[in-house]
Amino acid sequence: MAMVRHPGSRGNAFVGEFPEGAHYGIFSRSSPDRQLAAAQLINFWLNDPRSLVLYQLDQGVPANTPVLERYVMPLLHPNMRTTVDFVNHMNQISRPTIFPPTGASEIDALFRNKAELVQFGNRTPAAAAREFIDEATAIRARARR
Repeated sequence: MAMVRHPGSRGNAFVGEFPEGAHYGIFSRSSPDRQLAAAQLINFWLNDPRSLVLYQLDQGVPANTPVLERYVMPLLHPNMRTTVDFVNHMNQISRPTIFPPTGASEIDALFRNKAELVQFGNRTPAAAAREFIDEATAIRARARR
């Protein structure tokens, strides 16, 4: 048994998947002391050998390669080392991910909601379209603040 890529189109080595791990972030509107605490926690998870030894591959392959190689790799079962090798290979041939703008998932849900209203006869297509544009514009305006 072996790990392989998702199929892609012939002649395009970059089409397929992008292996990802956990995503961490700090809310910009939180207080400075909470921002500092969050930054320290994220730093511990990503860079502290004690954390990486404790969690190993629980959150995906650690991006901190020197710490991974020195502290984690010796602890891993050979099958897990194969996982690390596979992810590192995929990272070399994958294109960077482009993330959707803030509010995109909310707008996507809004679109589905308006489509259902039309499908079940609760709105005309024209009325649903006007509502969608107005509400999507408001979502984007909130996201820019």
